[in-house]
Amino acid sequence: MNAHERVQFDLDEDEREVLRRGLTDWAGPAAPTEAMALAMGFRVVADLITDGERIAAFIRAGRSLTKADWRRALLSTEIAFASSTVGAGLDWSIVTGYQDDETIRILRAIQRKMGGSRTWPENGPSTSESPDRDSEWTKPLFPPPDSWRVPVHPQMEPTAALPMEAGENIAGMGSVTTRQQTRRIAEGLALGVLAYNVVRLPNERTALETALNSAWESWPRAGDFGNVRVPEAGRDIWTGMEKSGSRRGVIAAWEEHSVPHLLPAFADVPIADCLSRIADEQATADDWIYLGYLFLKALYQTTVTEPQG
Repeated sequence: MNAHERVQFDLDEDEREVLRRGLTDWAGPAAPTEAMALAMGFRVVADLITDGERIAAFIRAGRSLTKADWRRALLSTEIAFASSTVGAGLDWSIVTGYQDDETIRILRAIQRKMGGSRTWPENGPSTSESPDRDSEWTKPLFPPPDSWRVPVHPQMEPTAALPMEAGENIAGMGSVTTRQQTRRIAEGLALGVLAYNVVRLPNERTALETALNSAWESWPRAGDFGNVRVPEAGRDIWTGMEKSGSRRGVIAAWEEHSVPHLLPAFADVPIADCLSRIADEQATADDWIYLGYLFLKALYQTTVTEPQG
């Protein structure tokens, strides 16, 4: 088997959720040590937290992972559930909502489906290092509020791309470089959000900028966009979303900072295919999907005003 090859297991909703909590709850009631993080296949505790959330996002989406990542997910869940020394232990049922007997039943089902996990690599390649271009991807990562899944109002339908603004194609100026980066981020973010079937967000600037900053701080690829940094990232990306459909060759854009949409020329193209078109070595399709996840998650947690239907 190729070390970078990804595999998928037929897990039901509860099985995916238990694995997700087994990865993400290390940032909550658990008390991981560096030695335990290493034993579970992560380099340090910080990687357990950040990589754990990323792996959990793929599992929640029903996507494939490398066997090394599946091993990390299963082992971290087993320890988080059972150990009161470093894991959630006695607090597991309180923080997850899954009672001990129910969790054991679910874990046993997962273990049976992942038979052979003992032979899987402990520190093999991570899923994000060689992501598949999966044109079949359609599942949402997590359920955003139903009120976000609303049709775009007729007056907010995407318009045709406009000519590039004067001076925008001038190279060598820092402000123009930042603008180019934020426009690309705005496009990738729009596709990442559309991948969840979310078609309109709350149009509340403070909440959006806060969520953008939070997502950007956690996104592994943020460092490749050197001109966009926290704490200005939220404001800069917000600016990039402004008239984002006016750039030549853009596939996706934002209307009123709250309506992600495909440009008319791509209206019938699947989101997965659009993501593949903008993917490159700097940011893959999976990277943009993950940025969309981080943004929606942060926005879902901080939004104080829901959008009008």
